Amino acid sequence: MLCLSMACRELVCVVGPYWQMMLFCTTPLILAPCIGTIFFMAPLVHPALTTIFALASLFVITMLWKTATTDPGLLVRTDEDPEEGQSGKKKKWAWDDRTKSWRPVSARFVEDCGVLVADYDHTCPWTGTAIGAGNIKWFYMFTGSLLPLIIFCVVCLVIAFHENEKLKDDDIGTMN
Repeated sequence: MLCLSMACRELVCVVGPYWQMMLFCTTPLILAPCIGTIFFMAPLVHPALTTIFALASLFVITMLWKTATTDPGLLVRTDEDPEEGQSGKKKKWAWDDRTKSWRPVSARFVEDCGVLVADYDHTCPWTGTAIGAGNIKWFYMFTGSLLPLIIFCVVCLVIAFHENEKLKDDDIGTMN
């Protein structure tokens, strides 16, 4: 699905063939534990820790959605040889029979998406789209921030459980 800006006819967002996986599986798999952790730890720990964790969670979700909705490097199909009439530095082009189009050598036809993508890396079902030149930096930021978020979530839960146990011990001590 392509979203176009009516004013300048440019791509605003692009979602791939697996957008349902990203929307109904990946996003809830990240959000549910994060929201649960926030609600559990909020009354038990310092508000700054809860705020930092919430911001880290928001960052990871934002990187997921940036990856999923950013143009991966879609190329316009052309049946004219782009090397003809060019002088100076030449880019290497190859003919692709599946698309009946010229493409840069680093571009690939993505069968899952049915498009040509510049510097195609792979199709990621978790983000729902092809990963290429246009969205690879967002993909790296998403994958690079996901493990630290998981570790941070576990640390926050350990701290919150510890604080909860201290509160229970204090309650037992005041009852005696």
